[in-house]
Amino acid sequence: MSLEYRIDHRGVVELQAPGKKCRCCLYLWLLLLVLLGGLAWFFLNNALLVGEVGSGSWPAVSFSSRASEQHLLEKQKSELIRLEGQAKAAQRAQQIQEVANEELRRKLLLLEGDLVEAKQRLLLYEAILTPREDAPRGLQIQHFGLKVRQLDDEGHTLEAGRFYQYHLVLAHLRSGEAVVSGHFDIRLTGKLNGKDKAFALAELTRAREDEQTERFSLKYYLSLEGTLELPEFFIPEKITVILQPDKDSGAEKITKTYDWNSFKLSQKSTAS
Repeated sequence: MSLEYRIDHRGVVELQAPGKKCRCCLYLWLLLLVLLGGLAWFFLNNALLVGEVGSGSWPAVSFSSRASEQHLLEKQKSELIRLEGQAKAAQRAQQIQEVANEELRRKLLLLEGDLVEAKQRLLLYEAILTPREDAPRGLQIQHFGLKVRQLDDEGHTLEAGRFYQYHLVLAHLRSGEAVVSGHFDIRLTGKLNGKDKAFALAELTRAREDEQTERFSLKYYLSLEGTLELPEFFIPEKITVILQPDKDSGAEKITKTYDWNSFKLSQKSTAS
């Protein structure tokens, strides 16, 4: 067996057997093989992982989940559209019902007013047809009444506090077959912007000049009605009814004044 010499860094000469060097080489080769095996396992594992991803097994689960969510969203959207349609239909039905209720309310107000007026007229006509023994003869104002007018002829609401309906009943008692004719006027006096102001019937109605019906003609009785439209900011105090018979009728002029507050007007008042 041959010997090998080795001199270390201190200059000391050592004898070394050849087998020891071989063992060191063997260890190096084993370490290299382990490293190569680890690298081979790493690359093989990555190759298998890439193959599974490429085959579509993992994304298939993701796509299935997204498809399920999309289907659920579409279903919820359809349900929402259906509920919105039902809500709109219910809202339209409610609006139609409200309009119908308002129209019915207007008609009921008109009918109630007509019923009250019919009862009052019946009492008036009974008084005219069967006058008292001490009732005066000739032309006279049998009745004059005022009430607030809330609705026009078409059932539309009028401005509160400005529209009033008058009812004037004239009687010609114990005068045989004679006919009396003439014209009448209704005058309002009060305050406008703090100053005294008077208005005649022609200034308080909306009728055109060719529609003015301020004439009267009767043998026994006559009922006259109309609407007074008060000027804005006008505060009435007195209302006067004037009957001016024609000269050849033989009747005398009649003037009667009423206090405005005596009618006790309110939104629910009727002609007294």
